[in-house]
Amino acid sequence: MGKKLWITTGIIGALAAAYTAGGFLGVPYGVNWALKKYAEPIVGRTITTQEVKFNPFTLQFSVKGLNVQKDGEPALLSVGSLQTKVLWDSLFKLSPLVQYITVDGLNSTVIRTGLDTFNFSDIIQRIPEMPASPEEEKKDDKPLQFSIGNVKLTNSSITLDDKFRHKVDKVTDLNFALPLISNFQNDVDVPITPDLKFNFNGEPFAINAESVPFTPGKKTGVNFTVTGLNLENAASFNPIPLNVKVTKGTMDCAFNLDFEKKQGEENAYLRLKGTVKMKDVGLEDELGKAYQIIGVKEIDANLKEFAFFRQNLDIGEIQLHNPSVVIIRDSDSLNLVQLLTHIVKEQKAQAKADAKEAKEKAALPADEKKTPNDWTWNIDKVSVRNGTINFTDTTNNFKRPVTNVNVTLAPINGKDGTRTAIDASVGAIGGHIQANGGMVITPFSIDLNLQSSGLSIADLTPYISQYSGAHVTQGTFSDATSAFPV
Repeated sequence: MGKKLWITTGIIGALAAAYTAGGFLGVPYGVNWALKKYAEPIVGRTITTQEVKFNPFTLQFSVKGLNVQKDGEPALLSVGSLQTKVLWDSLFKLSPLVQYITVDGLNSTVIRTGLDTFNFSDIIQRIPEMPASPEEEKKDDKPLQFSIGNVKLTNSSITLDDKFRHKVDKVTDLNFALPLISNFQNDVDVPITPDLKFNFNGEPFAINAESVPFTPGKKTGVNFTVTGLNLENAASFNPIPLNVKVTKGTMDCAFNLDFEKKQGEENAYLRLKGTVKMKDVGLEDELGKAYQIIGVKEIDANLKEFAFFRQNLDIGEIQLHNPSVVIIRDSDSLNLVQLLTHIVKEQKAQAKADAKEAKEKAALPADEKKTPNDWTWNIDKVSVRNGTINFTDTTNNFKRPVTNVNVTLAPINGKDGTRTAIDASVGAIGGHIQANGGMVITPFSIDLNLQSSGLSIADLTPYISQYSGAHVTQGTFSDATSAFPV
C-alpha cells in the first residue's frame, strides 16, 4: 500500500512539474516559435518580443515589447504590453471565456505610398493566396460561442504618413474600452457598449455605441462627437483636386447613427441625425490669383433624419451668420459662375453615362424599367443673417458692397407644387431693398414683391455712362411695390 502511494504521488508530482514547466517555460517558447513559423510569412516582416509570460495556474498571459517591422521602415506595429486572463470555466464549457484583454502603448505607422497603396498592402495581397486548411473546409457553420470581458486599449497612437499628399497626421491619446462582448444565449440581449476616444492632430474625438449584434433582430446605435475639428486639415483628405480650397474654420458636431434589422423583415433601417456647428469658415478661389471668395462667421445645421434605406433626407434649419461673398464680374461672366462651371465639368463624364443609362432603360420593356423610389428631401428653413456681398465689376470699375443681407427661405423641398416663402432685405447703393414672395421648385415658378427706398442713382453712374454716355451726379430712387412673377 505504501509503495503504491509513493508511486501515485510520484506520478502526480511529475505531471505537476511537467505542467508547471510547460506553462511557465513551454508556452512562452511556443508563442515565439509560432510567431516566427507562421506569423512572419504572412506579414512579411520580422516579429520580435522582449518578454512573454504565462502562469499555468491563473491562466494569465502577457507579452511585452511586441514589434512588427520591416528592415529600413518604421515599425508597422509595436505594443508596449498585452495582458489577458482566461477563465478555467473555458474547459467545462468548451468555449473561450476571457476575463480581460488589456493592450497598452500600441503604436502604428501607416504609410500611404500611392492613391490606394499603403505599407501594409502586401499583407492584404498575401492573405487571399494562403491555402485553406482542411479543418477550415470542414468547419461547422455553427458559430463558436465566446465571452470576452473588459477589453481595453490605452495610451496608444497611430502615425499616418501620407507620401501621396505630402502630409503627416497623428492620432494620439487613443483609448478604447469594451466592458463585455458575448454570444452566449443568456448574454445576447445585453448591449455591448464600446467607447472610443482619441485626438486627431490635437483635436478631440469621442465615439460611443450600443449594440446587440447577436440577437435575431440586430440593432446598433452609435453616438459620436467632434469638437474643434480643423476644416482645412479635414478638407485635405478630399481625393478630388478642386479649384476651391478650405483655408480656415472649425467644426463641432454631435451625431447619432441607428441601425436595426428586425427578424422576419426584409428591409432594415439606417438613420443618422444630429447637429453641426462651423465657425470662421473660409473658402479660397484658386482658379486664378487666389483670394477668399466666401467667408462665414458661423453655420448651424440640424439634421433631423438621413434615412439611407428609406431614401429620405430631412434637415431642420440651416443658419448662416455674418457670411461674406466676393462677386467679381468681368467681360466673360461672374467669378462664381466660372468656379462652379469648373467644378461641374468634372462631372460631365458621369452625366453622359447617366444619360446613356437612361436612354437604354427607356428602350426596355415596362416590367424591366422598375427602379427604387426616388429620394425625398426637405429643409424646414434656411436663414442668412447680417451678410455682406462685395461686388466688383471690372468692365467699368464699379465697386460697391451689399450690406445687411438677411434672407429666409422656408420650407424647401422637391415635392411638386410646394411653395417656398421668401423674405429678404439688403442694403445697397446707399438705400434699402425689401423682397417678399415665394417660389416653387417643381415646376419652377417665382413671384416677388420688391420695395426700395433711397437708392442712389449717382452710384450707378458707371453703368449709365457705359450705355448712354450720361453722367449722374446726384439723385435717389424709391419704389413702393414692384411685382416680378416668373
